[in-house]
This record gives sequence, C-alpha cells and structure tokens, in this order.
Amino acid sequence: MSSNEFHQNVHSLRALAIYSIVAGHVIEITPWPPGSIWPRLLSSLFEDGSVVFVFVAGYLFQHLHRRFRYFHYLRRKLSRVIVPYLIVAIPAIVLTLSSGNVAQHYPQLAGKPLVYQIGWMYLTGGSHVNFALWFIPMIAIFYVAAPLFSAMVRHPVAYWILLPLIVVSTLLHRVPYPSLAIIHMALYLLPAYIAGMWWSQFGSALTTRHVLSTTTLLAATVVVLALPWVASSHAGNYEEPGYFTFTAGVIDWLFLARLATAFLLLLVLARTPAWLSRRLTPFAATSFGVFFVHCYWLQLFVQFHNWVATPGILTWLLTTTTIFAASYWSVIAVDRLFPNAAGYLVGYFRPARRDDPVKGPVLVAG
Repeated sequence: MSSNEFHQNVHSLRALAIYSIVAGHVIEITPWPPGSIWPRLLSSLFEDGSVVFVFVAGYLFQHLHRRFRYFHYLRRKLSRVIVPYLIVAIPAIVLTLSSGNVAQHYPQLAGKPLVYQIGWMYLTGGSHVNFALWFIPMIAIFYVAAPLFSAMVRHPVAYWILLPLIVVSTLLHRVPYPSLAIIHMALYLLPAYIAGMWWSQFGSALTTRHVLSTTTLLAATVVVLALPWVASSHAGNYEEPGYFTFTAGVIDWLFLARLATAFLLLLVLARTPAWLSRRLTPFAATSFGVFFVHCYWLQLFVQFHNWVATPGILTWLLTTTTIFAASYWSVIAVDRLFPNAAGYLVGYFRPARRDDPVKGPVLVAG
C-alpha cells in the first residue's frame, strides 16, 4: 500500500465525519411521529461526530510533526482557521444581537457594552445562530498547547496518559446546548485528539498488514455503532450541566463508540475501492467549509419546517442530504467567486497536488 493510499483513508474519514456532524444536527430539528424509535437509533449512529473530527485533527498534527515550528504553526492556524471563523461568525452574531432578547438567553450580557457582547460571543463560539462554531475556540486551545503535543510525539511513552483520559471523558460528558463551556469541551475531546496522534504514529503497521479481515472489521464497526443503543436507554449526546454530575448516566457510551468507530473506519476505509475514495475526496476537501456554513442552512430549514407534511425518517434523510449539499456547493461557490480568498473566507484550500490530497485543505484542522 502506498503512502498516498494510506493517508487517503484519513481523508475519507474526514468526509464521513462532517456528514455525521450534519446528520446529527438534523436529528434535533426533524419532526418525528410520537413514539418513533428513529430519533434514538439515529442519535446512536450520528451524534457526537466531533469526536471523530478531533481524532482526524490529532492524526494530522502528528503526521505533519516533522515540519512543526510553533510560531509558524500558529500563524498557519490563524490564517486558515481563526480568520475564517471571525468572518463566518459575523452574520450569526449580527442576527443574534438584532433579535433583541440576548440578555434573556444570556443574563451575563445584560447591560454590557456591544463590544463586550461581540467579544464574548466570539470567545464562546456557540452562543449565536451558528451554534456549531463552539468548536473553533475549543480547538484553538489545542493549537496553543501544541508544544505539549509535540513533546508527546517525541516521547511516545507519554501516550499512556491516553488510558486515564478516556476514562475521564466517559465520566465527564459533554456540556448542554449551547456549548459555551469551552474548557470543559476541550477536556472532553482531548483523548480523541491524542488518540489520533497515537494512531498516526503507530497505527500504520496495523493498516498495512491487514491484521484483521475486512468482514471482521465491518462486523466490529456495526457492533461499536450499536453500542450506545444496547448499553443504555439514553438517547443522543450525554450532556451534563457541570463536571461529573451524571444526570445523563455514569458512562458516556456514545463517546466510547465514536472513538472506537474512528479506529475501525480507518482500517475499513484503507481497503475500500479507489472509486469510492475518489467520490469522498471532494467532500473531505470541503469538510471544514461545510462545518463553517451548515448551521446557516440548518436555521433556514427550521424557519420553514412547518412546510414538512410527513414527519419521520424520510424527512430526516432528505433534509440531511439537502443541507449537506447546499453547504458543499456554498463552499464551492465561494471558491469560484473568490479563488484566492476562499481559505480566509470559509477555510477551504484546494489540494496542493492531485496525487496527494492529504496535503491540501484537510490540514486546517491538523
């Protein structure tokens, strides 16, 4: 297996991860018939997709570590992630502030100057219409902490910390919507980032040796995906108002399932036909841009959801496909209109070479 083929599976995983994130968000806004099992089943399959997204980010950090220079790294993240974030969040902040009820939702902003309110929304990320942007202030913490991760790459014995960190995350759980506790979320997703680094450093041997059969891997993936469904009656993300409050249960089975799925899917995707990888490549390349804009399309659907005549699984599937496609083509449109600025507007950078897609736009999260 060539190096390009090996890293193509990571690129493909990025495409699946962003689709999972969009699909998980659509579950929450889709009308469902009373007593339907679909919301719980789909939640166990698609929610908490940010675990996989962060796993890939950690993988790419280690993959590119040989070129790591801290201040150069920070400058790249500033231009490829932070600047697009500052721009993409503008409509969401304007819409939220113009609603006139900001203080009602966020009492801590009552009486505060407009500049303070805008700064607070940027720092929390998820406090406005584009609620998924909490991810950017959170991942920025990892960017600042890059020297610690670099030391871990150079001293692999430090990867043993991954085991207790996974235990902590399964007990910590996510914060409720809107995700404003950025440090809490960073602690929750930290083992996913380190797990991606570890796999990048040591997992290639398992990928190239075909230790397990494709059938076994597919079966294991199905079992892991079903884990949240069979292990708990809880549906969706495990969310807690504070640290270790356990109101949603003790063990976050969804976190464990997403982390295990990331490993398994990398092995499965390494064996998929080349034509499938080629089909996934455009969506992987635009994944960060899709992440940036999909909540705007999501909010547009919410405004017109009363037009939906038939609640249920078909509505969810159609809505997910429509929002994903609209987000994808929005990123492509920005790239066509502003080919030299798309990276600063929506975080989209075209691959540097056609034969090595991992060196292109996916690096924005590395």
